[in-house]
Amino acid sequence: MFFPDSGVIRDVSLSLVVATIFLLAEFLVLLLYQWIKSPRRLDDIRFVWSILVASFIILFFSFIVSDFYAPSWEREFWVKIGYIFALSGITVLAFVAEKKLLRTLHFFTLIGIVGVFLTLLLPHTFLKYAAYTFLFPAYSMFFILLLYRLYERAEEPLKKHVSFFVFGFVLFLSGFILTADAPVQFSRGLSYVVGSLLMIAGISAVNFMVLRMPSFGELDWQDKIEELYLISRTGAPLLYIDFKSGVSTVGPDQALTAAVISALSLGLKGAGKDEKIRMVDQGKLKFLFGYAKNAILVLAVTEDLNIIRRKIDEFMNEFSTLYGEILDSWDGNISIFKPAEALAKNIFIKKR
Repeated sequence: MFFPDSGVIRDVSLSLVVATIFLLAEFLVLLLYQWIKSPRRLDDIRFVWSILVASFIILFFSFIVSDFYAPSWEREFWVKIGYIFALSGITVLAFVAEKKLLRTLHFFTLIGIVGVFLTLLLPHTFLKYAAYTFLFPAYSMFFILLLYRLYERAEEPLKKHVSFFVFGFVLFLSGFILTADAPVQFSRGLSYVVGSLLMIAGISAVNFMVLRMPSFGELDWQDKIEELYLISRTGAPLLYIDFKSGVSTVGPDQALTAAVISALSLGLKGAGKDEKIRMVDQGKLKFLFGYAKNAILVLAVTEDLNIIRRKIDEFMNEFSTLYGEILDSWDGNISIFKPAEALAKNIFIKKR
C-alpha cells in the first residue's frame, strides 16, 4: 500500500479516485450510446475514445488497489496492469489517428506497443524512469500533434471544442503528475487530493468535447465531394459544379450523365412523402439527395458522411429561402440561379 490504513487524506483521496472511475464510466456509456445511434464507424472518435476511457477506468481501478489496499510486494503487479491497459487504449487511439489524420507513419502506435513490452519486462523501479523520460514525452507530443491537426482541419464550431479539449487535457495531465509517487511523498498525500480534483475537472472538459466530435473520417469531408447537380422538378439542369476541376455552370450547358439520371430515378422513387435526403449507392460513387419545393439537389460523393448530409440540408434551406417564391412562377430564365452557385461553393467548399 502507498497510503496508510486510515487517515483523512487517505479517505478523501480514495473517494476522489472512485469518483473519477464513476465519472469515466458515465462518459463511457454516453460515448457508446451516441456511437450506437450513429452510423457506427470504427474511426468515429466517440468509439475510439470509449476504448481509451475503458482502459483508463482499469488504470484508476489498479491505482485504487495498488495505492490503498495491496501489500507492497503486490503493488507492482497492479501498477503494471493499469499501465498496460492505459497504453493499449492510447495505442488504439494513436493507430486510428495516424491512419486518418496524422502523417507520422504509425510512429506513436509503435511506441505504444514498445511501451506495453517495456511494462511487462521492466521492474517498477526502472519503469517509472522509462515512463517519465520516454513514454510521457512521446505521448505528450502525440496529443499536441493530434490537437493541432484537429484544430487545423476543423470548422469554426469544432475549433472552440478543440480549444476546450486543450484546457481539459492540461488539467488532467497536471493532475496525473501530482498523483505520482514523488509529489505525493513530498506533500504527504496532499498532492494526491489536488491531482485527483484536477483530473476530474480535466476528464469532464475533455469528454464533453469528445461527445461533440465527428469521426476522424469526416474531417476531410470536402475531399469526398465530386460533383453537384441542381435540377428543377421538371428535370431542367439549373446548376452544375465539378469540385475536383473547379468547373461550374449555370443552366443546361451540362448534360446529366447516365449515372446521375439513374440515381435520380432511384432517388425519386425512394424519396417518400417526407422528402428526406436519400442515398443511392452506385459503387465508387454515392449520390445524396436534397429536396426543395421545386428543385432537387444531387451530390456525387465517394463516401456518405453525416457532415455532408448536414451541408445538403443547409444548402436546401438557404436555397428554398432565396428561390421558394421565384420557382413558383419561374419563366425559365436560368441566369437568376447565379447566386445559387456562390451559395453552393460557400457551403460545400471548406474554408482553409
